[in-house]
Amino acid sequence: MLLALVVAVALRGGSDHQSGAAGPPSTSGSIVTVTSTTRPAPTTTQPAQTTTKQAPPPSTSPSASTTSRPPDAAPPQPSPPSSRPPTTTTRPRPPAVAWGPPVAVEGFDGDTVDTARWWIYDSPNARPPRSPAAVSVQRGVLRLTGGFDAQGRDLSGGIGHKLNQRFGRWEIRFRADRGAGYSPAVLLWPQTENWPTDGEIDLVEIPGGRRTTGYCFLHAPDNDVDGCRMRADFTRWHTVAVDWLPDHVTFWLDGVQQWTVRAPDPHIPTTSAMHLALQNDQGCDGFIQCRTAQTPPQVVMEVDWVRVYRAPR
Repeated sequence: MLLALVVAVALRGGSDHQSGAAGPPSTSGSIVTVTSTTRPAPTTTQPAQTTTKQAPPPSTSPSASTTSRPPDAAPPQPSPPSSRPPTTTTRPRPPAVAWGPPVAVEGFDGDTVDTARWWIYDSPNARPPRSPAAVSVQRGVLRLTGGFDAQGRDLSGGIGHKLNQRFGRWEIRFRADRGAGYSPAVLLWPQTENWPTDGEIDLVEIPGGRRTTGYCFLHAPDNDVDGCRMRADFTRWHTVAVDWLPDHVTFWLDGVQQWTVRAPDPHIPTTSAMHLALQNDQGCDGFIQCRTAQTPPQVVMEVDWVRVYRAPR
């Protein structure tokens, strides 16, 4: 099974906006596996919400300075989801980091996505195809919906945060419906759009329709990819996080360390600021499991909240 996964993931390119050819194949192959045991969460498509949603509790982890929103820019153009399999076999304890208050908190409390803060992908003819019609907000939850539109096109949706920063911490609480043909993804994409040279950080990608396995990835400048594998029921609510600093990158699931990479590992991005991307990518390519007769008419990825922190000075 592992060999099959290595071959399948080798077929993939970058996860986010940038189109173009993928980098050269990696020679990597081993995977760190972590099983998540978390408190029960709703199994319905839409979680119960109160009319006034409270902000998430303070994090124990980045030091923040006051933030101002970056100026609006043309939205990035989507491209295929991620790439290749993980290769580390150890999980060293991450360095202690004194994070401060978040510089950005998103609770999706309005009726629509706040386009002063987020780009909404509009590329129905790209690969993967994404449509603004697939993006909605209901009862304080972002919904990215995969399914066929009136023209018979199999589409999905995604949004990108307009806050770019070099180093920091990102936390996201999310869940996903079961359904082959779509891969929920939470990732950081370079502001330069210079992929893969300026790297990519995938907090989680869930290409299998059962939603029992997620992957984290780091892309080196030559698109060699390393990462980890996480076992959990992703149809329930989970919180993923990443600490990205010059000397290390640490991935977290529900407060449990999954994988730490330390400098001078070439997979750690250092050359460009990055922003958060939330995507429910349609696909059928050897990494994303192809749609089956059991795939429901709609497959939804939901996001409850997002927090972003500056790196300590």
